[in-house]
Amino acid sequence: MSADITYYEAWRVIERDYWDDVRGIREEMKRAVKDGEVSDEDEFRDHLHEQVDGHQRVIYTHQARVGLCCSSHPDAAEDEMGEPARDVSAQMYWALMADVCESCDYDTIVSELESETE
Repeated sequence: MSADITYYEAWRVIERDYWDDVRGIREEMKRAVKDGEVSDEDEFRDHLHEQVDGHQRVIYTHQARVGLCCSSHPDAAEDEMGEPARDVSAQMYWALMADVCESCDYDTIVSELESETE
């Protein structure tokens, strides 16, 4: 096996890592609903905010920059606030939030959990 990898192979690893983080947050949201920590849309939004705001992709500048290259919503901050984000971490917060929200919301998670128990 060669140690040389192409740029595209390396980039796929980076993108996979980012989307694994998105899926991880989604799974945490599902767990919180299942375990009763989150019982309505407001609590869901609060818990999601905590998960995203404290995530390494948001906290660390380098990871935020890389994450923005992988996100489907790099301009989500401007879409949400009507102006560009004040820094790369804020921009990543909104991008990560949009990527997670695209894959789930409270009602979707509740429906999934209900179908799993049937």
